[in-house]
Amino acid sequence: MSKIIVTFSFNNDYVSYGKLLCKSIIESGSNVKVFARCVNVDIKNIKNLKKLYPKFTFFEDNRILDKEKKFLKNEIPKNENLSPIYNKELRKYVTKNKNYNVTKFSEESVYTCHSRFLNILKILKDEPKNTIILCIDVDTIFKNRINEDILNDMINCNLMIYKNINGEYNEEGCFILKNSDKINLLFENLNKIIQNDFLNWDIDGYAFKKLLTKNKTIKIKQLDISKYKDKKLTDKSLLWSGDSHVKNNLKFR
Repeated sequence: MSKIIVTFSFNNDYVSYGKLLCKSIIESGSNVKVFARCVNVDIKNIKNLKKLYPKFTFFEDNRILDKEKKFLKNEIPKNENLSPIYNKELRKYVTKNKNYNVTKFSEESVYTCHSRFLNILKILKDEPKNTIILCIDVDTIFKNRINEDILNDMINCNLMIYKNINGEYNEEGCFILKNSDKINLLFENLNKIIQNDFLNWDIDGYAFKKLLTKNKTIKIKQLDISKYKDKKLTDKSLLWSGDSHVKNNLKFR
C-alpha cells in the first residue's frame, strides 16, 4: 500500500491554523505522515507544536524576509461565500483586525506560500516511489478520513489537480501527486519557474499551465474540489478550505 504524506507551510501569523490542521488530521483518523515547513516561526511555537504532535515533522526554515504587506495580488478573490469581511463591525469582531486586506501580501507570506514546492522536492527525494503527497494550504481542516479515497482516486494517475473551464490552475491550494521520475522532473521545472518570479503570487498557477499544457506523459486527473477543497463547508467533504474569505466564515471559525 502506498504511503500518504500531507505537506503544508506556514509562518508565525498562521500558527493557529497549523495547530487546527494538525488536530483535525488526528481527529479524522487519517493514517498519514506530516511534513510542515515553519517559516520564521517563533521557537516557543515550534516547541509547542512538536510537543503536541511528536510524530509530525516540523521543518524550521528561518530566513530574512520582509513582513510588510506592500505587494498587490493580480487576482482579487470573489466573496462568494458572503464572508463577514465586508461587514465592518463583524469583521473587527471576527478577525480582531480593523484593516484586514486579502489583496495585499508580504515577501514572507509569498515565500511561505510557494515553499510548498520546496517541501515536495524534499519529499520526492527522501521518500520511495509511489508515495502519495497531498499538498494543501495551512488553512485547511480535515473533516473525514482521507486514506481510501486518495488511494482509489490516484490509481493510474500521476497528478490530481483542478483545472477550470478556461484552462487555468487557480485552485493550486490543494493538489495530489504520486512519486515517480516523471513527477520529480515536472516539479523541479515548476520550482525553477516559481523561484525566478517568486514575488508573483499567482506564478504557481501559471507554471502549472505552462508545463502541463506541453507535457503529454503525466497522467492527470481532475481534482474534485467539492471533496478535497470544500469552500461551502459541507459535512460529506474530506477537506474544508479556508481559502481567502472563507476562513472568516463563522462556520469555519
